[in-house]
Amino acid sequence: MKNELSILIASFSKAYDIWNITDYYFNKYWSDNPYKVFLGANGNDKKKYCPKKWLYINKGADLSWSKSMIDYLNCINTKYVLVYLDDFALTNNVVTNSIDTIIDFMNKDNSKMVRLSSRPKPDVKINSMIGRISIKDRVPYSTSLQAAIWDKEFLLDLLKYDFNPWQFETKAGKTNEAFKNSDKFYATYNSILEYKHFVEKGKFLSFIKENAKNDGIFLDINNRLFWDKSDMNTNISSKIYQYIPNKYKNKIRKIFNKDEL
Repeated sequence: MKNELSILIASFSKAYDIWNITDYYFNKYWSDNPYKVFLGANGNDKKKYCPKKWLYINKGADLSWSKSMIDYLNCINTKYVLVYLDDFALTNNVVTNSIDTIIDFMNKDNSKMVRLSSRPKPDVKINSMIGRISIKDRVPYSTSLQAAIWDKEFLLDLLKYDFNPWQFETKAGKTNEAFKNSDKFYATYNSILEYKHFVEKGKFLSFIKENAKNDGIFLDINNRLFWDKSDMNTNISSKIYQYIPNKYKNKIRKIFNKDEL
């Protein structure tokens, strides 16, 4: 399957200080990764910070998130692309055979996307590994930027709307292209890639400081601030909301005149 899939670390030049962290945990937990890894990093040339095993893509100015993503994808020639954000740190070993199983499923089904995380969970069970995302029910975050394998050409179609990352997560799954392929979006019940994101709104989350110390990773603390734990509390309504079935969530938000997720 290695000729059908590439991995895209979606980033930009100003995030050069965290690439070594992402790379460290990639090597630690996916040492037998057979796929090419591309680093998309538009903006100023920061090639010297690109990890050795990654293939550097820089096509100039970082005009917008979608435009940069289009630049990166146009440099990749495989049918499928695993989009992985630059602030994800793997936390457990990756079973490559599971990735191959998903690629095989996508080929047979003509799938457009399989999210490799259960955040959020799928809505309709297909088999023990994979469930369908209920696009027709306008479920929240149907095109979440959690790690996912995409049909590259279909992803390019969604990016033409020039969404920023937040808009992509909340609106790309409500486009005409998505509804025309509403039975081709999936997610796994268990995370195939287990990871934690370690940057929130440009600031380090506190846990990465201890992790970096224990693992001997250089952490550029002069370039970013850390979140105070008191700023990261989740309110009670958010905790309750996660137990509501996906297909009702945006209907409830509509009642309260809130935008869809």
